[in-house]
Amino acid sequence: MTCVTFYILFTCILRLYTLQDPAFFHIMKKSPFKAHGGACLKKIVDTEKLRSYIRKYKLQDYMETDLFQISELCSFEKGEYLIHAGTPSDHLFFLVKGEAIFFSYSNGEKNTCVSYLKAATLIGEASSLWDLPPSLNVRAMTPCVCVSVSLLLHREALLSDNTFLRKVGELMSLRLRNDTRVASSLLEPMHIRLARFILEQSPDNIFSCQLTICAAVVNTSYRHLLRTIKEFCSLGILKKARRGYLVMDRDALERMIEGI
Repeated sequence: MTCVTFYILFTCILRLYTLQDPAFFHIMKKSPFKAHGGACLKKIVDTEKLRSYIRKYKLQDYMETDLFQISELCSFEKGEYLIHAGTPSDHLFFLVKGEAIFFSYSNGEKNTCVSYLKAATLIGEASSLWDLPPSLNVRAMTPCVCVSVSLLLHREALLSDNTFLRKVGELMSLRLRNDTRVASSLLEPMHIRLARFILEQSPDNIFSCQLTICAAVVNTSYRHLLRTIKEFCSLGILKKARRGYLVMDRDALERMIEGI
């Protein structure tokens, strides 16, 4: 498929769907600069670390363009916004360290988490790339490091990159399915949402997600989350450990999700 065909296809999709996406490290030099949309990026000048992140997470597979040549490292503090709803960012981000969430405001300005992000996640590939207003915010839940690409400088190169456009298409398809799942899960009891999240985040049967982040992701209060986890422990499903919780009965969590 030609670049022109890709461009027309994605322009049509984005008219209907404008969802924005979403250990100590040595910093040789930091310099904060303001991005369009209000995000405050702190630039990290460390070419070896940049090259290491690109290699570690195979980020070059996302595009034909030489990512190392067009990118740089930046960081965000906990609570800072990578993306503000309503304002396209001037940067494309690959989250390579830390955790963040996509969220929207519902009635009463209560945050509704739509997606939980960990390394290595592409952020800003839809709305920002086509300079369309995103419908969601992206906020750092922990200190985050990103590989960033200036869209002011490299937007046209990315729009001409067949590999990148194909990857964006695949990612948008996955996020559309996730949106449908999230919308359905909001109607479920909280203990089912929590059971699903624990299974997703504990492939080694250790659930170590920070509970404040967990509460945000499953869209509940911290107090309600603690009560539910305590119930899971009393049922023998979880067991408190030094660094989180051991998942003692995955089958029970799966049965809970299936309504058995």
